[in-house]
Amino acid sequence: MRWTTRNDGGAEVQEGWMVRLLLSRDTEPSADDRLLGERPFDPPLRPGDAIDGEARVQLPVDVPGPLFLLLVTDA
Repeated sequence: MRWTTRNDGGAEVQEGWMVRLLLSRDTEPSADDRLLGERPFDPPLRPGDAIDGEARVQLPVDVPGPLFLLLVTDA
């Protein structure tokens, strides 16, 4: 999976932030979502800047029904 993370806020994101890929039954991150992968990022991200990310994940076969892939940052 490939994505672009952009800082749309007004403050710089300091180094050492994380992106997590979740499998969810809805469009909101919650404790019952399944973590498929995570990727740390070290460079700071200034307002308006963007950085590309990529992760290889395997979708589970034991989870039926409609699902959403959520990309969540911790900054």
